[in-house]
Amino acid sequence: MPTETYEQRQERETTEARDRQANLKALAAQIPTHLPGWTFEERPRTWNPEHVAFYLVQVGGLGLIEVRAGGYQQEGRIVIDPEWNGLSSHKPWDSHLKDITVSPDKTPAQIAKDIQRRLLPTYLPLLAQAAERKAASDDRDAKTLANAEAFCQATGATLKKDHDGNLMQNGNIWLDTLHWWGGDFHITDE
Repeated sequence: MPTETYEQRQERETTEARDRQANLKALAAQIPTHLPGWTFEERPRTWNPEHVAFYLVQVGGLGLIEVRAGGYQQEGRIVIDPEWNGLSSHKPWDSHLKDITVSPDKTPAQIAKDIQRRLLPTYLPLLAQAAERKAASDDRDAKTLANAEAFCQATGATLKKDHDGNLMQNGNIWLDTLHWWGGDFHITDE
């Protein structure tokens, strides 16, 4: 039996990985046909933009679910991995999005059923909570900023931008040209 050279093995493994990725893409693209209100997108991975990933995207909503091949401790499985879609800083403190795995032998219709039954009932309510918390936070920040601007107008102080050009960072507003001694000074949304 002829022995495979290092170069041959590299070429074979690269071809196999490319074929697995193409098969996963074809499978992921068919899932939304059985999952009403969802579409398929191929886009840069949210946490690693150099790599392309396959996503199920909720139409008119915030749902974003990555479909990927299983890695460590999930080899041979397809991982259905929900994401916070930009809302992770507003999630309830004790909430974690749990992925599910499915057999690669399942049809797109079976995978869609698994997603509907095992993932969406917990994922969508958590995502809605995070969206509500973000809206409340944005409203609070807008009111706080308006109060700070009114204060600056009345006192002659100016708002100071951070290095990114933002007036507010993590709910904090920085004032320039105002000198205050003797304790904390807070501007809130009230």
